[in-house]
Amino acid sequence: MSATTYTSSLSAMRSVPGFSGRLDEVLAQAGFRSYGRQQVVREFSGLTQSGVKKMYAEDRPPRSCALNQLLSNLVTALSKRNGSTYSVQSLHDYLLLNQGGISAQSVPTPTTDALPASSCEFDISAYFTKDPVYTSKIILKIEDIGRAEGIDTVHGIAPEDMNLIRFRIISYCHKNLADIDAPKVCTLIFSLFELARQGDL
Repeated sequence: MSATTYTSSLSAMRSVPGFSGRLDEVLAQAGFRSYGRQQVVREFSGLTQSGVKKMYAEDRPPRSCALNQLLSNLVTALSKRNGSTYSVQSLHDYLLLNQGGISAQSVPTPTTDALPASSCEFDISAYFTKDPVYTSKIILKIEDIGRAEGIDTVHGIAPEDMNLIRFRIISYCHKNLADIDAPKVCTLIFSLFELARQGDL
């Protein structure tokens, strides 16, 4: 497979529901067959076999240390297969946020100051720095409720609205140390989805 073809397939990576589904998509792009992928995840993340099975069963990312190790090794595997350098941040955003795809870094990444103001308006990176596991669980909870309500969070809601929904829910949960499974949090997420669908967000 040529480098051009492989880079194109990564850039057009499918939108897949759930962390585990997107992880399998990345592993497939890195050349790992379905059989034995959990063993690869175990080696890449440092998790035990039971830890990997629990991660898949709960459809949740591992704790920050194992997640960072997994991301680093996945980027290395992708880079070796294609002969290019890939961004840990783009892989992180795809796996945890279901945003974008993964593409080779052919040009330097723009600095934050060079980005349009709208791109940084609802930045949640500070929350990931503060508590990556809790923040990831909140994001996955938003996805879960979207799926339960039959909402396509990728194509059915405008990207700027999804960014706003994530920002508001994550901000609320961190400020109030909320239980993400609490009825109040679930109702708040549902209400924001309804406002977005009505164009009133």
